[in-house]
Amino acid sequence: MKRETVHDSATRLTVQWRYTGGDRGQNLGEKMTAESFADKEQRIVRLEEQLAYQAETIEELSAAMARQWEELDKAKRKLDALAERFLALEETTLPGAEATKPPHY
Repeated sequence: MKRETVHDSATRLTVQWRYTGGDRGQNLGEKMTAESFADKEQRIVRLEEQLAYQAETIEELSAAMARQWEELDKAKRKLDALAERFLALEETTLPGAEATKPPHY
């Protein structure tokens, strides 16, 4: 890629970009005026703003996910504690084996 600066009275400044590509090394040059350069610069600024917004959104989503995992872990611990309590209560309320001798003794 080669950049040449050419001054033009109509647009004040013209930048010539020359790309070589393909098997034959074709010249795929594109003239860039000051106005089209400004348009591309504005597009880059918009893309950078969008990238910054997306990075902030990712950080917020990551923090929200971390909070949800903490809540899920807390709920799981409570459920495990309740299950243990239920099993302990169930064991104390089950009828035990009779202490009497069977009738054939």
